[in-house]
Amino acid sequence: MLSIEGLVTGYDRLEVLHGVDLAVDAKQAVAVVGANGAGKSTLCRALSGLIKVRGGSIRFDGQDITHASTSARVRAGVIQVPEGRQVFPQMTVLENLVLGAFVHGAPRDADLEPIFALFPILRERRDQPAGMLSGGEQQLLALARAMMSRPRLLILDEPSQGLSPRPCPWWPTRSPRSAVAASRSCSSNRTCRSPPPWHRWPTCWRTASP
Repeated sequence: MLSIEGLVTGYDRLEVLHGVDLAVDAKQAVAVVGANGAGKSTLCRALSGLIKVRGGSIRFDGQDITHASTSARVRAGVIQVPEGRQVFPQMTVLENLVLGAFVHGAPRDADLEPIFALFPILRERRDQPAGMLSGGEQQLLALARAMMSRPRLLILDEPSQGLSPRPCPWWPTRSPRSAVAASRSCSSNRTCRSPPPWHRWPTCWRTASP
């Protein structure tokens, strides 16, 4: 589903990624784990089209999206949950969720109900400003907002940030077709193609058939 070959990118004169190769199959979760400054967020931004690619290629579902715009990637189903949540603090929880579905038009109750079933705390807080939520609740909102866009590839940058380290029964069973997660939960750099059991959250992730 996702194929990266020889990816080179960075910021201004600084080259951060030097020929990255990565493949993600349908219904597969891939975790990119490394220390601060290893280039995890840069990889996420390159996949989302937020920074320009200097070399190599990115193919998604057989199509070359190396130089595609961010909006084109979103329409194709490439969705990112950014580090630091980046919810709209003055808007309500419900308004944040509605924005997540903008690419498909105005959401219906049938779109919102599965999200509220997965994240019941968001149902309780639906009319509250997002800025009034705790850090962990804002992280849930950021994930729920991404799920509202019906992602085919979900990119998670530091998904466990602000969350409780206990097992998370709310982890979506209506998962995207594939997922890429980046975390600094481990000091070594490695790609985990077969993540350990899901209950070892927050260092691991699980996906299920859509």
